[in-house]
Amino acid sequence: MNVEVGTVVAGRTKREVRGTPLNEHAFNYTLLQQLPFLIPFKTRVEIFQSLVSLDFSRVHQRGHRFNDFFNSDAYGKRQAGNIRRQHIIEDAYAEFGKLGDGFKEQLSITFYNEYDGDKPEAGIDGGGITKEFLTSIVRELSSSESGYFQETPSRGQLYPNPDIYYKLRSGVEKPEQLHRIEVFKFLGNVIGKCLYETVLIDMTFSPFFMSKWQNSSTRNVAQSRSTFNDLRDLDSELHHNLVKLLQLTGEDLASLDLNFTINEVVNGEVKTFDLIAQGSSIRVDEHNRLQYLQAVADFKLNRSLSFQTVSFVEGLYEMIPQQWLNMFNPFELQMLLSGGEKDINVDDLKQNVQYGGYDLDIDLTIRDFWEIFEHEMTPVERFKLIKFVTSVPRAPLLGFASLTPRFGIRNAGFQDRERLPTASTCVNLLKLPDYRDKKVLKEKLLYAINAEAGFDLS
Repeated sequence: MNVEVGTVVAGRTKREVRGTPLNEHAFNYTLLQQLPFLIPFKTRVEIFQSLVSLDFSRVHQRGHRFNDFFNSDAYGKRQAGNIRRQHIIEDAYAEFGKLGDGFKEQLSITFYNEYDGDKPEAGIDGGGITKEFLTSIVRELSSSESGYFQETPSRGQLYPNPDIYYKLRSGVEKPEQLHRIEVFKFLGNVIGKCLYETVLIDMTFSPFFMSKWQNSSTRNVAQSRSTFNDLRDLDSELHHNLVKLLQLTGEDLASLDLNFTINEVVNGEVKTFDLIAQGSSIRVDEHNRLQYLQAVADFKLNRSLSFQTVSFVEGLYEMIPQQWLNMFNPFELQMLLSGGEKDINVDDLKQNVQYGGYDLDIDLTIRDFWEIFEHEMTPVERFKLIKFVTSVPRAPLLGFASLTPRFGIRNAGFQDRERLPTASTCVNLLKLPDYRDKKVLKEKLLYAINAEAGFDLS
């Protein structure tokens, strides 16, 4: 692909781009990776999605050949899995953790709920249950209880839990930590599949971690080393205190009695780690303090995350080739995962809604809904409503026409004025009771989206 690709692709709709038999080998990866800013971001997103579409066609054809051989159904190969909601990461890894790039294939998920006697939940996976499966894993990963990721103190951005490294190096719970490292590869598969399936997720990663997605090697994570400046994103207080060391006199620095080690708490005990070889015997002075600062940053940002990152990236690359990720910087990758940050384009949403049970020419509920959404809700409230319906508080990067399944509004009937609106996030569906009163409709909508009430799977 030459420089004109920006002009050529930008003039096409997403559907035209995805339907065009573009040859991935024709793309000038050098331009896209080294000078991506020369091509508009939206165009790079379209190129990325066209590459995914081509790859999906190959995977689908592979599934057809498999099914033809075994006289199976004509819808392509599906990877089936039984998942208990209360053990979603454990079960997902057991069912799909060894598939590698086979995880690209269509899934057939059956959920079980232990609070309902471990009975299978009703529903056929036509894509909506797969979305619920992926977003449920992401939601579990985002919680501190999962133990796989931690949040940065100031911004709440996620990065691999360094406790896994500390325990491995200290010989604490080693089998469990080795298993967690293996699971990290599958978690890379999951995030990759979200990109592959264009499933937006409400999960914000730290830029210093995401930069490793583009430049890491599954063999040598040192190829993508975060630096001292990145430490501000991880721990601004630590970064500030380390900078202060540069301002101390030699005498004041010596009084701190520092050496090239760092202490971390592991299972309630303080463990000491060398920052460099034989660091415990090397004093920090005015001549080597800059090296000390860099060593602390390297330990915090690289070494303590190395095992987890290498495993995660390996799984990610099984789904999305590194060359494709290199088209974007970390902030753009986050938008690719989670959608844009701008206010909702109401006209775009209106044009791409699918309705059920309404006569749009005369129905007052739909008219009232759009008046409330467009003129009476704040931007924050609009984002909350989008999250209520789709599970992500942002609009798709290429507009609501690219949302799969399409945003839907269904008539839930006139039954009970106290009933709240509900949503099926797995299929992006809002179910509105027919309150026949605009004031009541607004009141119930705002209550539902602010309380995050009314979620269901039907």
